[in-house]
Amino acid sequence: FCAPIRVPDEVMLVIMPKGGADDFRALFHEAGHALHYALTDPDLPFALQLLGDSSVTETYAFLMDHLTHNERWLRGVLGAEAVEEFLAQSRFHKLWYLRRYAAKLLYELELHQAPAWEALPDRYARGLSEALGVRVSPVNYLADVDDGYYAARYLRAWMLQAHVAAWLEADCGVEWFLRPAAGARLRALWRQGDSLSGEELAAHVGATGIDPEPLLRELVGA
Repeated sequence: FCAPIRVPDEVMLVIMPKGGADDFRALFHEAGHALHYALTDPDLPFALQLLGDSSVTETYAFLMDHLTHNERWLRGVLGAEAVEEFLAQSRFHKLWYLRRYAAKLLYELELHQAPAWEALPDRYARGLSEALGVRVSPVNYLADVDDGYYAARYLRAWMLQAHVAAWLEADCGVEWFLRPAAGARLRALWRQGDSLSGEELAAHVGATGIDPEPLLRELVGA
């Protein structure tokens, strides 16, 4: 996790290595948060440093995280060779999470409007089982809930990440992660802290809204 204790001067990134690709994903994801908050303008009001739309900081986290799924980064930076099967597995991994969080959001919308709790365990288990293709136990129907509909923030961020990546590729090339100009663009965004909403970030990178199409193209490897 990343703990922005005092933005931008005290930002902690905590990782528990266990081996394998998950360590890279976790490190890069939390580094996206850490870079965002550590490079926030120190003169911004506290509310604009830390209390904005969480979809935005999650976008930066997913942007860094997605490098571990990027063929050019894997080959050129990490030095990996046979990456085709890994990339296919990575797309499956991402699709699984997208389906899980979409199902969670639909369930949570019902949960917070339910007049009684009796039907909720079955609704939770049925919705997630249908989305994921595996049997999900009803036991976590109250534990597997994100505060403040945070599942929606993740879904918005996955879509926004694809928009931001496309913007960087269009301006700086497909190997944008090697280009100082891309770093300058990201630092300018990170300097704004939590000032932007998800919709404002989408507009900044030239999108007409938070559109799933770039994410869908990414998932099929297009």
